[in-house]
Amino acid sequence: MNLIKRFWWIGLLLVFSVPALADNVDYQTIAAASQKPNDLSRQAMVMIMGQVAVDPFAPAQPTLIGSLFAIINGVLAVMALFWFLTITLKTIVKAGHQGQFFAGGRSALYPIMTFAGFIMILPTQSGWSLAQLVMVWACSTMGVGSGNLLTDKAVDMMDSGYSMVTQPTAPSTRSAARGIFEMNLCKYAINRELESLYADGVANTPLITTKGGDGSYETGNGSAVCGSAKTPNTGRTGTWNLLFDSDVDTSGVITAQHQALDTMQG
Repeated sequence: MNLIKRFWWIGLLLVFSVPALADNVDYQTIAAASQKPNDLSRQAMVMIMGQVAVDPFAPAQPTLIGSLFAIINGVLAVMALFWFLTITLKTIVKAGHQGQFFAGGRSALYPIMTFAGFIMILPTQSGWSLAQLVMVWACSTMGVGSGNLLTDKAVDMMDSGYSMVTQPTAPSTRSAARGIFEMNLCKYAINRELESLYADGVANTPLITTKGGDGSYETGNGSAVCGSAKTPNTGRTGTWNLLFDSDVDTSGVITAQHQALDTMQG
């Protein structure tokens, strides 16, 4: 039953890994992203841990932290060896009395896993144990690399015009769009009736036209006006704003508003 559960979890992880594979994200991509020379987190880890943070499993000269870890890991290895021998002798004696070696739901993998755990705490040439090197690798390579990939993807999306927060449409924008729509509807409705009148006889009433530019338009024919549209002036005029508000360049926003109105009324 436990084996079936493990296979189920492995299948679930593979399903969630399909989008990552489709985006060409593999270990080489993550490792390359973690080795950026301008990454401050990677620089801090190298400054504290030394060359171990760059390539955890490569032979390296002992450092201050590595020498301290060598002593700590050596003490832990001696204690683990004593515990391992004690438990082994106790298990052998108990197995001789009960007539079975694996009891309490344990399988043949139990001694192998125990021995593997003991090997993981043994100090290496750099002073770090294998368990510690695995954690350093997970942080320096997988953690930093994944974070850099996410940051690069977010920056590329924002450069393409996407936003981190979806902003709702302002009420003034909706009312302005509705007013422009009604103004153009008035223009085309009156012109259609005038064209029908021209076809039946002679009329001196001119057609409704839209005149203006640069963010200001008026729709009318001299005797009737369907409406006008003008982009607002977003400059600071209040004394409070001039004294305490920050200077923000709004020329790009004003230009975009003018272009949008020119497109609708062009």
